Amino acid sequence: MVDHALEPFELLQDHKTDVIFASRQNYGNCEWTPLYHELLYAILPKNYPLHGRTEFPLKEFEGKEFLMPYGRFDIDVHAAFRAVGVKAKEQTVYVDDETLIRMVGKGLGISMMSELMIRGNTDDVCCVPVTPKSIRELGMGTEKGVELPESMRKLKACVVEYTSQLKSRDFRN
Repeated sequence: MVDHALEPFELLQDHKTDVIFASRQNYGNCEWTPLYHELLYAILPKNYPLHGRTEFPLKEFEGKEFLMPYGRFDIDVHAAFRAVGVKAKEQTVYVDDETLIRMVGKGLGISMMSELMIRGNTDDVCCVPVTPKSIRELGMGTEKGVELPESMRKLKACVVEYTSQLKSRDFRN
């Protein structure tokens, strides 16, 4: 467990770990193995006027009070916003994901999170995928150009086999 999205890459670069599991970032230099693509969801109060829509246009974040998850998740959010030119009224909140979701449920703003961040915490909010579809790629990183020991090769094979059985998605197209 780490405190922000870039820390795994820093640990790998500083030779403090042999393998990382993280969301893909444009940071550092590692051998990257994609494992899973997860959607980004708008996190909205239950009474948000969706008018029957099943997706939330990224442009609708424009000018809204936006509760930014901490831990450098802003990297993924800003990438999605940048793709469509959105500028939300961002307020970084230094609380865990569940508390941020509760803050949205109390009407303190809206947010965006990945599906793994919101699992099981959605009683007081409405979660809908954003459009255009935005994803973050989860994967495994090892030091670039280094031959992995047998134990690491076995771990990598096991993880790749396991994640290949998950609901396969590729939203890049």
